[in-house]
Amino acid sequence: MKTLKKNKLFIVLLALILILPMGQVFASNPIRSVDIKLNVRTVDQTIKMGTNNVATATVEIQNPTSNVDVTDLTAQAVIDNPTTVFVNGDGYLFNGVKDSIDAKKSKTGTISLRTENIKESTTVPVKIILRYYVNGDFREQQETVYVRVEVANAKDPAIEIRKVDSLWPTGVEAGKSFQVGFQVINTGDAVAKNIKIKMDGLKDDGITLASGLTTSDITRLEPKQSTYITYNLKTNKTIKPGSFMLSLKYSFVGELSPSSTPPTTGDYEFTIDVLKSSEEPSNLEFQDVTFPTGTCVRNQSVSIGFNLVNTGKTPIKDIKVTATSTSPDGLASKSISTVTTKVINPTAMNYYKFDFIVTPAAQTMNYPVELKAVYTDDDGVERTVTQNTGVFVKAPKEGTGTENSSTPKLIIEEYFFTPDIIEAGKPFTMHLTIFNTNANKTVKNIKLFLTSDAQEKAGEQQGGQAPSSASVFTPIDSSNTFYIDSIAPGKRVDKEITLTTVPDTAAKTYTIVANFEYEDAKAEKFTSTEQIGVPVVQQAKLGLGEILAQGPYNVGMESPLSLEFYNTGKATLYNVMVKITGDGFTADTPTYYKGNFTPGSSDQFSCNITPTEAGQKKATITFTYEDSTGNTQEKKEEFDFTVEEMPEMNEEEMAPPKAQGPSKGLILGIIGAVAAAVVAAVVIIKKRKNKNKDLDI
Repeated sequence: MKTLKKNKLFIVLLALILILPMGQVFASNPIRSVDIKLNVRTVDQTIKMGTNNVATATVEIQNPTSNVDVTDLTAQAVIDNPTTVFVNGDGYLFNGVKDSIDAKKSKTGTISLRTENIKESTTVPVKIILRYYVNGDFREQQETVYVRVEVANAKDPAIEIRKVDSLWPTGVEAGKSFQVGFQVINTGDAVAKNIKIKMDGLKDDGITLASGLTTSDITRLEPKQSTYITYNLKTNKTIKPGSFMLSLKYSFVGELSPSSTPPTTGDYEFTIDVLKSSEEPSNLEFQDVTFPTGTCVRNQSVSIGFNLVNTGKTPIKDIKVTATSTSPDGLASKSISTVTTKVINPTAMNYYKFDFIVTPAAQTMNYPVELKAVYTDDDGVERTVTQNTGVFVKAPKEGTGTENSSTPKLIIEEYFFTPDIIEAGKPFTMHLTIFNTNANKTVKNIKLFLTSDAQEKAGEQQGGQAPSSASVFTPIDSSNTFYIDSIAPGKRVDKEITLTTVPDTAAKTYTIVANFEYEDAKAEKFTSTEQIGVPVVQQAKLGLGEILAQGPYNVGMESPLSLEFYNTGKATLYNVMVKITGDGFTADTPTYYKGNFTPGSSDQFSCNITPTEAGQKKATITFTYEDSTGNTQEKKEEFDFTVEEMPEMNEEEMAPPKAQGPSKGLILGIIGAVAAAVVAAVVIIKKRKNKNKDLDI
């Protein structure tokens, strides 16, 4: 019995011994007891750099554990007490973004290093500060890696610019085009590459480009090598005589410089002597400008109108008219910011009107508005005319309650399109700036939904047909509704939407209505609408048939020639003109004016050409017309033919045949025939007489 009790006691003690360690194991966290340490090493132990250069070194961070993941990891590079090598930027390896590394995995990042006035190669200790979480616990670790920076022992390139005297004008008359030439030389001892040169100081009302670009790019120049560049310039007709300073700004890098190295820059200045113009420029004037003459208050809409009059003797083309508030925080635009006009003929005028609104933040003062018209004269020179006007605003006194009692209002302060010209069937993006005009009230729960006009098809005859009910504009990859959580007082929110139309949409300006629904802080509901004009154009398409000609072509001889043409687009072509030109021949109908050319129609140009000299000739038939945007388009068709001299004929071949009498043989034949007839008649008569005698017997 005692033995049995002892055995039971032994079993109980053994069970307690076995249970206690297991309890301790389950009571502790095995993952947190692991001592985690990330390994850091450099992939690029040596990098080659020059003085004042930037380069990158790659660093690898390893998680050597078998079952522990690292989360929310950031790694930052630091150089203590730098002298010639510095960390470029904030030093974060992963662009400041938190990352993670699973067990037995690694992650690479880059350190951006910058040198300043470094003279010799050196080894730089870079401290890597690691911050991360393991199973919810934050850890911080510091490791040091070493980067060898080797300085390239290369000489530097140098760029020098000189003007070419043989291409340099001694004096340029105002309103004329001219050319300037320059020699670009690498005077250094190393290769210069990525040489970029830009003409600076050009102005529309002074000296500007006649053609080409303001920039010139040179891929590379060997030491002591040079090349030449030219610029085609022109002077404005209104420029005053004198000397005008321009400059060429250039930049380049050495061949051994890494791509991140800042380029070396410089400039070369020169002057152009401008002489007085011998011609009078065209003239465009602002007249009959109307604006608010009284005092305006906050949230009040105002309009500014004026006439643009061509007081010159030549047409003015491609007019772009703007009315810009110089203080949009107090006086903001409500209408489209730029209006274009194709042409204003001499003595003619056009009327323009722009709408503005006084903002809730407007103060008591006069808000200037600049009126500007940019146009092209008959010489193709772009000119600008401006005039200033203003709107006087009186703000309420503080504490009168006027500011807090105003109703919150949302408006579309500005809108524009990308691209500027909207073609039917092609997508475009509409950019909107929504403005809370109230100075004190926040609007919230804003819903903006867009509606538009019904679609009109190009070339469709509306008479007797029911109009389409489909919307002309269709959103792409989105709906036509925006939701905005709130807009603070006097603040703005930018939105954009991509839209498109069907390809056969008629060319015209359609209206998009922006419908606002919103609330104030007291949940009082408000609605408002804004209208947006969207000009849609149809691509002009002029098709040409084959030139039908009838040869051969001889000097002085007329030969017919014809060519059929078709309007294969969906928009009317305006002022269609056909001309035939060339050397060595004349045409009885050198010009044909078609006028308006409707979609789906065809016509024919025909004429007779008369060569004036022999040889190989070329006739060019040129079609000019205006598309739905008012821009002039041109299309050409050429015809090659060979002209020969008129063939010569001798006088004997051209003389009429002489009258001739009967030949001698013919006369003898006739006499013989008559004699034979006489003999035959005598014989017949004798036979009849002998027969009658026999009957009488």
